[in-house]
Amino acid sequence: MQLLNLPRGDIARAILSLFREARELSAEEVHIRVKRGFFDCSQRAIYKELGILCDKGILIKAKGCYSASITWLLTLLEFGNTLYKTALQRPPRHIELPSPGKKLRFKFRDLELLDRLWLQFIFLLFERSKSRLMFAWVPYFWFDLVHYHKDLEAQEAMHIAGNKMYLIVGSRTYLDQLPTKYWSKRAYTWSYSLSPFESERSSYYDLIDDYVLTVTIDEATTRRIHAFFHSIRGAHDLKRLPEFAAIKSNARATLAIENTPAKARKLRRKFSQFFGIKEVRDFC
Repeated sequence: MQLLNLPRGDIARAILSLFREARELSAEEVHIRVKRGFFDCSQRAIYKELGILCDKGILIKAKGCYSASITWLLTLLEFGNTLYKTALQRPPRHIELPSPGKKLRFKFRDLELLDRLWLQFIFLLFERSKSRLMFAWVPYFWFDLVHYHKDLEAQEAMHIAGNKMYLIVGSRTYLDQLPTKYWSKRAYTWSYSLSPFESERSSYYDLIDDYVLTVTIDEATTRRIHAFFHSIRGAHDLKRLPEFAAIKSNARATLAIENTPAKARKLRRKFSQFFGIKEVRDFC
């Protein structure tokens, strides 16, 4: 990765993301937009990071304004395209998709490790999918708490790839609603309403075509997640987020992926009826 001089750190990531929509920005404009769209930071920190990005050849400074380096972008694009093709054409053995009627099963003691593999399977399935459509049931939206940047990347990837997710969130706590502020409505449709899955608080379902991903978390961890989420009532409680580390690293969870058309049709019907999608067959 050093070949590409990829930036490290929250501020650098935030700065670079601004240039997806802006052709050029002054340091003051960068500071304002980072504070408005990401997090509070000092102007001094912005100037320091801009200098580092320029030294690495990632940004170019001219007449007091900064812009993305074309040569760095071309190198990054070529590297990304090659890596992407390799990952899809020859996925690692541990994430090969099951054949019809078969199931793969993985066990975890850490929710962060679980979420990493979970995301891999989801996007591999999206790339193999004709519909590029996913239905999901999520009792608690804890993913951002275990690795915030990975889930930000996943949200951006959803938008870039033209994927669509219909998501039912089983709780309406402050933490469950927080991630939706950054979601693209073109990629996500979500609901907090009561659903057919309401009693399944320890199970998480993802459905893409005939593949069903099921994550099951042990009851004790589920109760701890429930209690933690209901204890965070607003921004003033976010300083307690590090406490979640003790929950995520002491869990017992399984990830199962199966290629079962009959089960997929049954789940798809439930999701479609919930979201008012009449032509279920359109997504098969």
